[in-house]
Amino acid sequence: MTGQMQCTATVRVSNGKDNEGKALYCHKLCKRGGSEIEVGGTLTTAKAILCAKHAARAKASAFVSERGYPLGKVEKDDQGRPKVSQTQIKPLF
Repeated sequence: MTGQMQCTATVRVSNGKDNEGKALYCHKLCKRGGSEIEVGGTLTTAKAILCAKHAARAKASAFVSERGYPLGKVEKDDQGRPKVSQTQIKPLF
């Protein structure tokens, strides 16, 4: 019998408020069904078991364009307009 792979990302869960009205939180594992993915940054790659939602977040946060900009932050041209195209740097190994 093989067990299903579960997402290993930590999720912040609200536990209500304390007597002073401050929010209480704890961290738990996501535990949704997941698969093993490889996330590649500029210098490293990592393997993790993540669900689709956390895999998309990990890939977006690891994105670095050829000019060193993260996803969504682009360089501007001579007139101050953003250059829209971004190509990702792929790891060598």
